[in-house]
Amino acid sequence: MESLSSTLKELEDFLRQSNSPLLERLLPGTDLSKIEGPNDLFRKQDVRDLYAWKNGVDCGELTIGELLLFQNGIMLPAEEACQEYDIAQEEELWEGNLFPLFSNGGGDFLLYDTNTSIGIYYYAPVIVEGTPKVYEDLTTMMKTVLECYKQKSYYWTDGTLKIDYEIFVCINL
Repeated sequence: MESLSSTLKELEDFLRQSNSPLLERLLPGTDLSKIEGPNDLFRKQDVRDLYAWKNGVDCGELTIGELLLFQNGIMLPAEEACQEYDIAQEEELWEGNLFPLFSNGGGDFLLYDTNTSIGIYYYAPVIVEGTPKVYEDLTTMMKTVLECYKQKSYYWTDGTLKIDYEIFVCINL
C-alpha cells in the first residue's frame, strides 16, 4: 500500500510539472510538535505527514478558486485548523473527535477522525445533515485528488482550479 508521504510527493511533482500556481501559495511544512492540538491529534502519523509536507495555504487576497487544492479542499494551516476546531466545539457544530483539515472557503469542512484515523467526513450545514463519511482515510483522499489531476478532472486555468465533473464522477478509489 502506498503511503501518504509518497502520495503527497507524487502530487507535488505533478503540480510542479503542470505549472500549478498553487505550489507557490502552499506554505512550507511544519513540525506539529510545536503546536498543541486536540486529543493528541498531532501525534497521528498521517496528520504529521500531511503537515510536514505543507502547512496549508497562504490565503492572502486570493479567491477561493485560487486557493483550492481540490474540490472543497483549501488546506488549513495547522494553527487556523485549531482555531476552527475550537469554534466548532464552542458552537457544538460537530463531534469533538472530528478535526478540520480542509475547508471549501464558505463554511464547509473536511474533517479527520482523531479517534480512529479512519475516515474523512464532510461538514456542510446548509446542504447535508450530519457529517457523512466521504473517504476511508487521508491517504485514499489524497490518492483520489492525485488521480483527478492525472485524469484532468482537476486542472488550472488563469490561476484558478477548474473541475470537469463528467470525469470527476467516474473517479472512485
